[in-house]
Amino acid sequence: MNEILNFHSNLRSEDIKRALEYCAKRECIKETVLSFCQNCTLNNERTFPPDFYIENIEDFNTFIKNPNGQAFLGTIEDDIDSESYNYWNFAEQILKKEFEDE
Repeated sequence: MNEILNFHSNLRSEDIKRALEYCAKRECIKETVLSFCQNCTLNNERTFPPDFYIENIEDFNTFIKNPNGQAFLGTIEDDIDSESYNYWNFAEQILKKEFEDE
């Protein structure tokens, strides 16, 4: 958690907690979202290849200036090797580990 907060100085712990809660509760299927998480099993609209690969912070900064299309966090090799994943389960685990005392 501290790594993320140190890397993204504009985020607060509460921001991350809310994002994890949103994911864990699968709020994305209850409302109209612009884009699902890449390779999430809930993403029925996944395109391959995605429109943009984010391999480093420069790629991320470029993408957020004009966030059109789907992006994948990683290389094309990572994308090819990756499988669909139930990200909400991962979010639930992180919430329990990082925020269970709150």
